[in-house]
Amino acid sequence: MKDKLVIDVRGLPNSKVGLNSRMFYKAKNKIFQKEKETFSDLLIMEGHRQDPLWEKVSLEFTFNSADKRHRDVDNLIGCAKPWIDALQGLVIPADDCRYLPRLTGEYNNEDVDESFTRVVIKKLKQNVD
Repeated sequence: MKDKLVIDVRGLPNSKVGLNSRMFYKAKNKIFQKEKETFSDLLIMEGHRQDPLWEKVSLEFTFNSADKRHRDVDNLIGCAKPWIDALQGLVIPADDCRYLPRLTGEYNNEDVDESFTRVVIKKLKQNVD
């Protein structure tokens, strides 16, 4: 069994679900749920339909932008929250610090033809008490 999943998502996370969004809550929630479903579908396409795959994981985001705009990595991670929530039940039991103790983000605006986000999910070893 693999100890790592790599998922490429077309584009960058939807800024309308971020903390800086000025949208009405119901509209924002509708977009949030759609983003979560889309990422869940990507996980399922990778063959993860069973109970949580792993007990503990690290999550790495690499945001690859085709334009030369400067963006805040922390805002991009915040906008990726629907994707993180989608891990619950498919990859990890819950999306809290017990199961997701490491989360990193990196921004890359070097030569890419189309913006995309690479999400790397790595299985972490269990602590032995």
